[in-house]
Amino acid sequence: MDRVARFGLSFTGTRKSKREKIFEPVTIVAGVRQSKAHLLDLSLTGALGHADAPPAVGTLITVLCVDEQLKGSVVWIEAKHFGISFDPALEPDTVQRVFRQAVRK
Repeated sequence: MDRVARFGLSFTGTRKSKREKIFEPVTIVAGVRQSKAHLLDLSLTGALGHADAPPAVGTLITVLCVDEQLKGSVVWIEAKHFGISFDPALEPDTVQRVFRQAVRK
């Protein structure tokens, strides 16, 4: 089963949904500020980002990723890595489209 087909399956553990690795350049929009970053993993409920200057914890952001706009908030920062929480969770179809479009590049 490929990584796209796995979304929507039940996952037991500390995370609400299974994360899959991705390396995708994105734009982070926080208010009027835009910055470049990379997504390193992605799930229905969150993502791991990497940026030279991550947004502050608690910042509401929009991740412009391929043809999608993913809305979330920054929940932690460690050096150049940061955690994004999507609330509400992303739809499985949205996550599948991100992976399909990222793989096509």
